[in-house]
Order: sequence, then structure tokens, then C-alpha cells
Amino acid sequence: HSPMDPAAMLGWTPFSYPFNLSQQPACTIPCGLTTDGLPIGLQLVGPMFGDALVLRAARAYETVRPIPRPDLTLLR
Repeated sequence: HSPMDPAAMLGWTPFSYPFNLSQQPACTIPCGLTTDGLPIGLQLVGPMFGDALVLRAARAYETVRPIPRPDLTLLR
């Protein structure tokens, strides 16, 4: 699927539009991998106008838990 495929984009919108409508800052950061090596995301949400708080929380998480890297040898 293309990342620009409208049907594919609708798959993740239920998780983001409530925060867009309520004007709450949110970000998603990688937090792990499934047993199949697929990425898992962690969504952080803050209070209205709490953009800096969300970014600090994301940075703190990534500092103590570096971004997981998939085993690319599985692609062979």
C-alpha cells in the first residue's frame, strides 16, 4: 500500500482526529517491535497548549528507551 493511499490513511485517523478536534497536542513515537519485526507506536497526548510538555515527554522516553531497530537480515 502506498502511504498516500486514502484508504490506508483512514486506518489510523480514528486515533488522531479526536485530539485534532480538541486542539490537544499529540505525537507518536516508536516504542518497540512485534514478534514479526513490525513497529509499534506509542501515542503521547497533552493538554491544550501543552505542546512543549508532549515534546519533552517524547524526548525523555526516547532518551531512556532508544528507538528499536528491526532485524534487517529477516528481509533476505
